Amino acid sequence: MTQPWQSRIRQNRRIHRILRIGDTDVTVARLTRNVNRKILLLIGALLACGVASLPLLTHTTNCGGNCAARANCAIVAASLAIEPSRHPDGTISFLDPSPELRRSLPGLARQSWLPDARFLVLAEPFYSRTSLPRLVVYVCDRPYSNVPERLLFSAPPTHAAVYSDGSMALISTSDFAALDFSRFRDLKELYPGVKSE
Repeated sequence: MTQPWQSRIRQNRRIHRILRIGDTDVTVARLTRNVNRKILLLIGALLACGVASLPLLTHTTNCGGNCAARANCAIVAASLAIEPSRHPDGTISFLDPSPELRRSLPGLARQSWLPDARFLVLAEPFYSRTSLPRLVVYVCDRPYSNVPERLLFSAPPTHAAVYSDGSMALISTSDFAALDFSRFRDLKELYPGVKSE
């Protein structure tokens, strides 16, 4: 026969075992929760890094914008290099161009890559000499920010332009605003019925 005090000891031992097992369960549950949180935070951090680096890993096309406007300006600059030899006084005029320049200008007036852009030309004769101060003679009226191409963010908006000496540049929006627009004509107005290329 067991004594009452022995049964109480057995009961206490069972309670202690249950408490120990319960404490262990609570501890294991806490550890599991902490590990799960850390795993979720790690997965979240990896996903955030992946999403943040996606623009660095993908390469989008840089067509249109200042790429197309600069290509348009390159054609004009090449034409300006040979145009003075076709005029006896060495002047160039977009309003009275040589037959060769006249054939190329209508196609430049409307570009499919730049449907909303207008190209402004100097409406007075000019000399193509490097000794004279440079004048902007051909400029795109729309600012674009895709050139120069950058990995993060975009470039400041600029206008593609050709100078009287045949050089090309991207001019700032403030330089564009400083131009005397009364001296310029829209190339589409000079050649109205031409379709886009």
